Amino acid sequence: MGTSSKRLSRRGFLELSALLGVTAVAACAPAPPPTATPAPKPAAPAPPPTAAPKPAAAAPTPAAAPPTPTAAPKPAVAAPTPTAVPKPAAKEAVTVRVTYRLTDKPEMYERLFPRFAQENPSIKLVGEPVSFGAYEEYFAKLASLMAADTLGDVVWVSAGSGPFLSQVAKGFFRPLEDLVSAANYDLKVWYPSALEALKLGGKLYALPSDMHPGAQFIYYNKKMFDAASVKYPTSAWTYEDFVAVAGKLTKRSGDRVDVFGWAPWTTSWSQEIIARSHGGSFITADGKKSAVKEAPVGTTLEWLYDLMHKHKVATRKQDIAKDANEMFYTEQAGMTTALSGFIFSAPARIGDKFKMGTVRLPKGKAGKFGGMVHIGGQAIYAKTKNPNEAFKALAFIVGLENALIRALEVGGTLARRDLFEHAQLAEKGGDNWKVVLEAMADPDLKPYFTPDNFRTSEMQSVIDQNTDAFWTGNQTVAKGLDALDSALNVVLAKPR
Repeated sequence: MGTSSKRLSRRGFLELSALLGVTAVAACAPAPPPTATPAPKPAAPAPPPTAAPKPAAAAPTPAAAPPTPTAAPKPAVAAPTPTAVPKPAAKEAVTVRVTYRLTDKPEMYERLFPRFAQENPSIKLVGEPVSFGAYEEYFAKLASLMAADTLGDVVWVSAGSGPFLSQVAKGFFRPLEDLVSAANYDLKVWYPSALEALKLGGKLYALPSDMHPGAQFIYYNKKMFDAASVKYPTSAWTYEDFVAVAGKLTKRSGDRVDVFGWAPWTTSWSQEIIARSHGGSFITADGKKSAVKEAPVGTTLEWLYDLMHKHKVATRKQDIAKDANEMFYTEQAGMTTALSGFIFSAPARIGDKFKMGTVRLPKGKAGKFGGMVHIGGQAIYAKTKNPNEAFKALAFIVGLENALIRALEVGGTLARRDLFEHAQLAEKGGDNWKVVLEAMADPDLKPYFTPDNFRTSEMQSVIDQNTDAFWTGNQTVAKGLDALDSALNVVLAKPR
């Protein structure tokens, strides 16, 4: 009787355990206890008495009996369907559309897109180059895309002669500070002057793309200098020295000039660089009025006019069939003006005809070199639905590897310090590239001359149209200055 009650108590314990164990798995678990007639089977515990000599083994036998109840809820083994639930379909990659100029060439611009896709399988980059004729057409097409709300997520913009700041003011692009912070992106790779040129109201609206310090570089034919016994110019030369050197390089047949000492650029922004070296600008510091009647601009215009018409050592507008640089390639001019990328693009045109040297325009009356930040950028459309992915794509596009491809193959340089100082550029550019590095590090290098109303293109057109008469010789600077001043003030008075 004592033994029997002991067995019963153990059975009760086992039943309770089985009950607790299966209730969480099957709602019908309480039913087994009544049908669990195996419990009254004393026969199951009987074998232990037969094995009486081993009382210790008698306890395990009842322990082996419970597997019958646990085996009963075996349906519960199939029940863990949660683990067998089908995996959710892989998330579709986010598409980031990239709008850029067709002149940047898809085969170059998009070359590393496949690698980006490998490293970022959740983002799909789609390039959308914009074709255009005249430079201004690119911005006109951007405006059309903005109006139709079909602009890409990442967009190439121009903060130099392009209307980028005007577009920012109209709300087309978003500030980047929050994305820069979230990505822990290091802005120190960029020249500070480049970042400043892409800001409005203290906020950064693009990461720098291609940049150069303006048309402040004079490229010269070393063979011509040697033949004329003229020393190569240095950064210590003056505007007076410039005139003297150009005179020694000029070759004439009677009144006809066969070889000019200099083939200059006469664009508004080339003139602005000389004016800055004299301490001035074509517009006032607040960008609201004309400053062409002030001394720095007058000095600039008179100097250029005299080189062409008084000294006759620089090309007039009518002397140039194609462009000033073409005259340099064909040795019709001993010097020419060009941008920094000329160092990489010109050798292919020059071939083995001569070696080329580089120097900056002289310091002017202000005791400084002229210079001006021309810069493109990569901005993010204000209406993008995927700003974080767009920023990741943007950072990739302006990364060092892409920048190096661009610099070595097409001559465009992104405003990254590690690019300008890269060993491959130093090797390819040689001593000429050192002159560019000096210009980029110049503390006097300032942003583009942008009017307060952002009508940069109109301002430039007015300057170009009114000064063309000076470069053809159809009008003197003294007689044309008032008209230039009036026309410029009309543009600067317009609203944003």
